[in-house]
Amino acid sequence: MDNSPEYMEQCEKAVEIQQLEVKFRYDSHGDQYIYKKDDVWLPRQDQLQEIAGEDLSNSKTTLFYRLYDWKNKEYPRTYQESWEQLWLAFVMHERFGKYWDFETKEWVNE
Repeated sequence: MDNSPEYMEQCEKAVEIQQLEVKFRYDSHGDQYIYKKDDVWLPRQDQLQEIAGEDLSNSKTTLFYRLYDWKNKEYPRTYQESWEQLWLAFVMHERFGKYWDFETKEWVNE
């Protein structure tokens, strides 16, 4: 599980992902949070895969190949340090049309 400051910041600023946490709250064990004024959910890789697969209606194998193709086309703009960061960037792109701007440290519309 990625506990890096970068992933924590990306999760905190991914408002759309934070709103989905309620769906996972009672289904998951071992979820991690950053405790601030408002708790920030740090989704695991499997949870991000489930979120990605909801709208894409793909098997996990097909989903992985879509991720791989997307990563090759979008690199280096979406360079990520961990699998969680990569899946988070993929979900934000595919579902919400956003990418992580490394200069502003914000999710921005394409």
